[in-house]
Amino acid sequence: MSHIPSLNNRCSLGLAILVMIMMNGFSLLGQDANPYETILAQEFEAYQSGAAVLVVKEGETLFRGGIGFANIDQGEKISPTHLFRIGSITKTFTAVAILQLTEQGKLDISDPVQAYLPDYPKNGKEMRIEHLLTHTAGIKPYTGMAEVAHLQDKAATPEQIIDVFKDAPTEFTPGEQYRYNNYGYILLGAIIEQVSGMRYGAYLEKAIFKPLGMKDTYFGDAQEATKEQAIGYEQDNGAYQHAPYLNMAIPYAAGGLVSTVDDLHKWMQALQANKVISESSLQQAFSSYRLEGGASTPYGYGWQLAELYGQQVVGHDGVIQGFLSNMIYLPKEDLFVAVLSNCTCKNPVGLANKLAAFAIGEYPLVSKGPLDASTIDPYVGQYQYEGKRKHEIFHEDGQLYSLTTGDRRRPLYMGATDQFFFEEGLISIEFVRNEAGEVVGLKRVEAGKVVAEAAKQSNTVAQKEAIQLKAKELQEYVGKYDLGPFHLFITLEEDKLFGQPEGQSKEQLFAKAKDHLFLKTVDAEMEFFRKDGQVQAVKVTIGNNSFQGKLVQD
Repeated sequence: MSHIPSLNNRCSLGLAILVMIMMNGFSLLGQDANPYETILAQEFEAYQSGAAVLVVKEGETLFRGGIGFANIDQGEKISPTHLFRIGSITKTFTAVAILQLTEQGKLDISDPVQAYLPDYPKNGKEMRIEHLLTHTAGIKPYTGMAEVAHLQDKAATPEQIIDVFKDAPTEFTPGEQYRYNNYGYILLGAIIEQVSGMRYGAYLEKAIFKPLGMKDTYFGDAQEATKEQAIGYEQDNGAYQHAPYLNMAIPYAAGGLVSTVDDLHKWMQALQANKVISESSLQQAFSSYRLEGGASTPYGYGWQLAELYGQQVVGHDGVIQGFLSNMIYLPKEDLFVAVLSNCTCKNPVGLANKLAAFAIGEYPLVSKGPLDASTIDPYVGQYQYEGKRKHEIFHEDGQLYSLTTGDRRRPLYMGATDQFFFEEGLISIEFVRNEAGEVVGLKRVEAGKVVAEAAKQSNTVAQKEAIQLKAKELQEYVGKYDLGPFHLFITLEEDKLFGQPEGQSKEQLFAKAKDHLFLKTVDAEMEFFRKDGQVQAVKVTIGNNSFQGKLVQD
């Protein structure tokens, strides 16, 4: 229901994935491919699950389509008509419903929560409806659903969910900090029910869905839906499995809706036409909330706020078991983008931003094929930022790579001359040339903003040479190491050594000397220490930071 970072997990499905994409009608980088289709394929081509996508600008549909399977077992392809759980996009409906009731004179967002929920503890601090809308109420947040797991198999009421968190002390005085919180929207759902005299889902149906012709948007599991529902998936070591069951009464007004890309577009159109709330209320919802100290937040009333190439962006993302979603709108361009995906293995936020950026002429189609060495040789070298941070640019087999101090090696894809993009998001490297045409520096650019600059120090990058140790020698490093902030697991598999920090991916280790290992994919090295000939400890250096710890388990 809340934000999660971009997921980089990818499964290698080889020829099977290529066949799947061809069956779906995609020509990945063909001359005749729709550019939006190409961007979608580049983002989701490695997944059996997929996404439904809609891009509309000034009333013209630029792209409406899908990729991957709504039901992997049945081979059912995703289409724009499929229903998806939309997670926290639900909050936009909940917030607008509150503003709608405000305009009807049935409540006031400056009222204290207890005016409508008298049993909710005051905790000595006035918590207003406005605080709930803006995630500034100070309610103790939770990172998972464990607290409400006992309600999973029941038709949980809002009161039962509220009982889980209402007695927890607030973390800060309402209005003083911004901290994203699902429970605030549970309270808003309960307030809607109290004021309207209707259940949350019934109110939305009567006041929003039915008047706007949103026939494919529902609260709950949408058992009455006439359209096919996409199955939600998760990945476990590359294998797809059905997402665990979640009774939608649990996410409730914070994330319990199901919808389609078309219905979400109807929703945004109706808001812009002032069919649901007034223009002044909508602008209030789309405006940054200011904290007591005057600082602005990245959130309005139920809407996330951002900027893309200097333009205002409003919308919301969604995270819920088996589904990730993103809906954004650029008012100046009258541009709407929705991406609904049916697996937690690929965050669609980057795709939505790329589609929007392409639609406004700011993002070029990138090439993911191998490049001639003559094309990318001029960029190779070591670059220096202010301070100790360095940036290495090098290539292998026609692929250009970026490696900054303490970071992971990342591929770069060519967009235009001297411009290369990372795979995730709208982050690019733009190389700088002097009057003689020589590459003398680079700029790191994020959604049109230059965030860092580095000067070229050399035209070469020192490559670490690996030596071959015997399997018996590699076995000496195997074990669990306690490095304080995390544990490091070293394993030997088919005469190859791997390192895996707790909760992170597994990476192959290489030896540059006995007791000195390094990684090719990350800027990291390991030095081992012995006592009486036996490995006892390790020092891990990641960029400019070092961690040292003992072997605690062989």
